[in-house]
Amino acid sequence: MKRNITVLVVILIILTTVVLISNHKERGTFEELVLNKYLNKAQAKEFNTIKIEVFSHNQNDTSRRSKDVDKIDKFLSKFNKLKLIEYNKELPKVDTDHYFISLMNDNTYECIHIFIESDRHIRVITSTLITTENKRNKIIETKYVKTHKIYKIINGDIDYSFLNDLCNSIRVK
Repeated sequence: MKRNITVLVVILIILTTVVLISNHKERGTFEELVLNKYLNKAQAKEFNTIKIEVFSHNQNDTSRRSKDVDKIDKFLSKFNKLKLIEYNKELPKVDTDHYFISLMNDNTYECIHIFIESDRHIRVITSTLITTENKRNKIIETKYVKTHKIYKIINGDIDYSFLNDLCNSIRVK
């Protein structure tokens, strides 16, 4: 009888551990969860282009691109403060304008794409360049590795007026 109880307790401990590990969600700031992880993997350690696209319900879509480092820094300083938690559920359907921000390095074509899904949800897709050397065949292989994550913002909402002001501050070419 004692042996059965011991086995049952061990099984419960193992099941609890598995459930806790599988439900673990990363928490942190945008800087910790997105930017630093990207920079640790990327060949290029800086961005030289920001692109902001706004897809509007009234058909006034906007697309602006800038190589102004101050605009990139301004965007990052605002977004780095966002506190996030990894989100594994279906995203809520919203009826708002959609924002798509890309931070890119035009030399390596590495980038971070940020889709504003709602006031409190962002989708982040990163693309980093991986280079491996096959010494035996004397071949250098390159490929892009993509990651895809959805985060819930836990310290407020997206500042749409900031995004609109930043977008409008970029001159159309």
